[in-house]
Amino acid sequence: MDIMNQTYQIPFGQRILAKFPWLADAIFFVSFELIVLTNFIQGTMLYNHQISSVVVGKVQIIAGILAVLKVLLFDDKSISGWLLTIFVGVLLWQSATLALGYDIFYYFLLLIAAKNVNFKYIAASFFATTTVALLLVFSLAKFGIIPNLSFTKANGTFALGMNYPTDLAARFFYLLAAYALFKNFALSLPEKISFLAVIVLTYTVTHTRVDLLVMALLLLAIIFYKQVAFILEKVTNKGITVLLGALVAVLVGASYLYRDHSTLFTLANKIFSNRLSLGNRAFKEYNVTLLGQPIPQQGFGGSSTEKLADYFYIDSSYLRILMMFGAVTFLIFIGLLVYLSQKFMQQRLYAFEIVLILVAISSLIDQHLYDVSFNIILLAALANLDYAKDSHYY
Repeated sequence: MDIMNQTYQIPFGQRILAKFPWLADAIFFVSFELIVLTNFIQGTMLYNHQISSVVVGKVQIIAGILAVLKVLLFDDKSISGWLLTIFVGVLLWQSATLALGYDIFYYFLLLIAAKNVNFKYIAASFFATTTVALLLVFSLAKFGIIPNLSFTKANGTFALGMNYPTDLAARFFYLLAAYALFKNFALSLPEKISFLAVIVLTYTVTHTRVDLLVMALLLLAIIFYKQVAFILEKVTNKGITVLLGALVAVLVGASYLYRDHSTLFTLANKIFSNRLSLGNRAFKEYNVTLLGQPIPQQGFGGSSTEKLADYFYIDSSYLRILMMFGAVTFLIFIGLLVYLSQKFMQQRLYAFEIVLILVAISSLIDQHLYDVSFNIILLAALANLDYAKDSHYY
């Protein structure tokens, strides 16, 4: 047998699991909850008002150590698997250090620590934690303990303790997606009505069109699951990969080639809420590096309800990864998305594939792809998905 493909697990960890079979999952979930909560806090008006960045940073370090401990003690890997994990981890650490942002690195630690953990429990934990955290922040904003920023777009939009209304809308989209995955899209009529109520309420408060679209598509996919699954089978994994890859390529290419004197580019830029012109500015002022760079940005979120004299923020997840974390990290992420799509389609996990497609579409506009307090679908790369394989639809 090839020694590089032999699997190994620390004997000490095996002995611990023999006595405490629940311990590996427990360590993962403590790490998971800590990182979700600290990332969540950074997207609210609690951050730097009541809770300092120093505290958040130290908690995340503890969570990261726990994730690594779970992997080292309880997970078996081949030598080639360990080498690949270490190599990618070092690359992402260097990229995060250069970009001065560690969300991607901590997501990676959780991703490898999620090996063999039941994704159903991950989704349930995420849903419960995020729901409680949202209710707490809403209450704090309601009673004036933290600011409840309001913005003047349309008839007025509210952040309800978040940094910006679009962040609030994205929270609800990812919350609904997590619940849908927990139920493997097998929702009752009252649950579907509740989804519709959340969608209407979210748009009423935030006026966010992108999240209205993806939430509406999610609900439609749940209602017409058999038909959507049939279409996915006909399109095939290769077709889905090509279509989504084309969307990402068009976004990146249009941002790079954007010219404000072009009628076509101007129209597209308006449709994408000025994201093409902002992406073009990023290319002109910073360009793409191999492993990342710091890019100072200032958006509306968390600081002002008035227009800024020099607004500059890269919203698209793909452009943020490419410009801030470098070409290598960008390719790693694209490879991960392609791998997940292939895995879901091969195993007929169509609920997961639908959510992945919606997340990929949403990430063209928003920056939450690599924030685990929003998006948990990437954890499905190594997590146990057995609960969803025996679908009641087939």
